[in-house]
Amino acid sequence: MAEYRGLDFLDYLVILVKRKKFFLSLFIISLLISYPAVYFLIPPQYDSEALLVSMENENGGLNALGLNLSNLPLSSLGLGNLAASDKYDLFTTIIYSRKNLDNIIEKFNLMEAYNVEYMVDARKRAAKMIDVEITDESAYKISVRTDSPELSAQIINYILKEVNNAVINLNIMKSKENKDFLEKRYFEVIQHLNSIEDSLKAFQKLSGLLDAENQVKTIIEAYSSLEKELVQKEIEKSVFEKILEKNNPKLNVLENEVNSLQKKIENIKKSGIENSFILPYKSLPENVLQFLRLAREVEIYNTILEFLVPIYEKAKIDEQNDIPVLQIIDYGSIAEKKSYPPRILFSLLITLTVLSFTWFIYIIIETTGRSDNPKLLYVTKNIFNFSKKRKQE
Repeated sequence: MAEYRGLDFLDYLVILVKRKKFFLSLFIISLLISYPAVYFLIPPQYDSEALLVSMENENGGLNALGLNLSNLPLSSLGLGNLAASDKYDLFTTIIYSRKNLDNIIEKFNLMEAYNVEYMVDARKRAAKMIDVEITDESAYKISVRTDSPELSAQIINYILKEVNNAVINLNIMKSKENKDFLEKRYFEVIQHLNSIEDSLKAFQKLSGLLDAENQVKTIIEAYSSLEKELVQKEIEKSVFEKILEKNNPKLNVLENEVNSLQKKIENIKKSGIENSFILPYKSLPENVLQFLRLAREVEIYNTILEFLVPIYEKAKIDEQNDIPVLQIIDYGSIAEKKSYPPRILFSLLITLTVLSFTWFIYIIIETTGRSDNPKLLYVTKNIFNFSKKRKQE
């Protein structure tokens, strides 16, 4: 039995060179047949592309009114404060949403064009014809591919309009929700502020404390001045008591002055000075504390009100704002050339596939021709034999 010798790389080249005329002819014939086949069997498709960016409209309405919200944490109440990538994700979600795809299918009668019975199948086909991407320049590109250049342009321009309307509606809805919340909070603050202002006014009328800082300062200065004067008179009296006789008129005068000062100080402590800003000294801590608490609450609610009013006004404006949010750089246009299929490439691939398969067949033939392996001989002999009767070996 001869020893089996397999094929090496040179053997493959020998097969190719021996039948080079055949393979060359096969290449030309395959190419001549495949190109018309691709041309007539695969319908051409056309792309229409649109390029857009998102408009930044963060304080537009209020800037026109002279209001600046740049320092506020809620500078935009709609979707304008989203990052560009988040906005583009939103656009993609809208484009591939079931509602948008169904609108496209109904608008352009695609179920009949696709020759499908169920909406779910048409929806899959419609989603495949749309492609989106973010360019290197951070713009958003949409492309639509159909078998009609006019249809591709019509669909992509319809998509642009629908995306713009959807984003506007989302902005308006968000602004309405914000406006309703801010309106409720605004009236709550107004109600609390009015109540606290009434309480502060009633307390001022009852206590006589109109300006805590200045009044307390005046009271302390008046009290300190009397205390200082009293101390001086008491020292002067004690000195004269040692050097003068008891019945000296000077001592009587000093005694009366000391008693008068003590009486004034006592009156200030208990009831203050009538018809003046000098209030009872002993009531100062409690009254001042209560005054400061009420004044602080008034200031707090005034600050909240200063914060709420601009964004509340902006929310009311945004609720009515239907300004386009997309800046279209390029609208969809009618394609002049097809985008698919690449006929030459497909023809070459088909031709190379035919050549590769034929070459593979020749390699099998050469391999089996050089082998005396009984199993291989049996396979090659009976591979196309479909008779039920088995041959006896």
